[in-house]
Amino acid sequence: MTDEIRFIASLPPIQSAITLDGQGDGGRAKIDVSRQYIQALIELQALAGQSFEVIIKPIEAGVPTGGFIGPGIRKFLAEAKAKGIEFDPMTEELISEPDSFNADDIGMTD
Repeated sequence: MTDEIRFIASLPPIQSAITLDGQGDGGRAKIDVSRQYIQALIELQALAGQSFEVIIKPIEAGVPTGGFIGPGIRKFLAEAKAKGIEFDPMTEELISEPDSFNADDIGMTD
């Protein structure tokens, strides 16, 4: 196993994606992971019973997700499409845009 396990994931669109225990001692988070990251999940499973550090880093627009469209990415693409802007879901590359495209319209700028 490597020193670090990396994969792209998202929280599923279910009410129990994040749950806290009744005593406030901790919680549980469920994540959706694309099949292309199965090897990473197998490596993660090997850590069962051990503690490990988790760092969450949101994916910014334009970063390929490998075809895995989680709820946040799905919402971004839907908002863009409603404005006449389409991205390739595998690479998130721009496919088409309206004549008056403004990146601010869909949160592509800070």
